[in-house]
Amino acid sequence: MYDKYYGDYWKIYLDRFQDRETKQFIALKPGWTKFKDAEDRVKFNHECFLKGKEPDSFLNHYDVKCIWSLPVKSTWERDYLESFMLEWFGEKKDLGFYTSGSTEVRKYDQVKVNKWLSKPKERIQKWLEQESKESMHLL
Repeated sequence: MYDKYYGDYWKIYLDRFQDRETKQFIALKPGWTKFKDAEDRVKFNHECFLKGKEPDSFLNHYDVKCIWSLPVKSTWERDYLESFMLEWFGEKKDLGFYTSGSTEVRKYDQVKVNKWLSKPKERIQKWLEQESKESMHLL
């Protein structure tokens, strides 16, 4: 049902959570997945909740939309970029429930979102490749 990457390919994404009533943006969630369509990650987790395999689901509480994603070609790039994004987007946000990925949820900051979205993906990919090469020299 879901199209996935094989081997050491991943997708890094940035989800935005929106309150269904007020339409206010509430939170951000950087993360990674094997799904080629990053929005499939949250759908899959919701299906796991419906089957009793997850304690809750983001979709039970918010409208969730992927606002940015980038495929990467190694576990190192995946971990490095996710770590960078978690630090960049800053302070954790407690949503009042637990489910897979809830520890990566960050407070919403439109200025940071705008700045992140303004960076060309090619520039981020080149930066990752350079960082990866430099880290290999340190080993």
